[in-house]
Amino acid sequence: MFVWRYTLVPRRTLSALAGARPRSGALIRVDDGVADVHPWPELGDAPLDEQLALLARGRTTPLTARSLAFASLDARARAAGRSLFEGLTIPRSHWPGEDPPPEFDTVKLKSIDRVPPNVWLRIDFNAQLTPEQFIYMAEALPRDRVDFVEDPCPYDGATWTALRETTGLRLALDRGVADEGVDVLVVKPAVQNPIGILSRVDGGVILSRVDGEGSRAV
Repeated sequence: MFVWRYTLVPRRTLSALAGARPRSGALIRVDDGVADVHPWPELGDAPLDEQLALLARGRTTPLTARSLAFASLDARARAAGRSLFEGLTIPRSHWPGEDPPPEFDTVKLKSIDRVPPNVWLRIDFNAQLTPEQFIYMAEALPRDRVDFVEDPCPYDGATWTALRETTGLRLALDRGVADEGVDVLVVKPAVQNPIGILSRVDGGVILSRVDGEGSRAV
């Protein structure tokens, strides 16, 4: 296994949790397959040094387990001389910020300080609000344009069910599978196996997007 570390500098604040500080990750090569290891400690991932130290000892985390799976897929595709994107149509994602180009009809916001007009809104509070704060903020939202609100507060089935009924807004859960109070699951293949999640999803829950990509939920 070969490892190449890198640092990326965000062009804007990524979230209330992540800020705009430089981010560290690593590319790994296993045989002929390549994959990425990019932890988000703000969301519970182990830091990069810990991820790589464990991997060097043959131990995996949810993140590196998926990275090894992707490297294996990449190696098989390279051996077959084909692209993993062959035959796929990747839908346009939402725009990450309040300044979408004209071709985007959906944006994802980390705050509601500036809400752009004439687009669908996906708002992610990173579970930083209390239920009472969310109810207060929901009053200021243009509800006819809100696609869903992601992680308004720490997940609790009964609480989220009550919030959904009180606000009339659809709620999205990041990195989890829930039985109640959730309309949309945000699935991140970097740390989750989508096939395993799909096998557990109840018929009333909508799988909206995969790892940040996808069209507006239906």
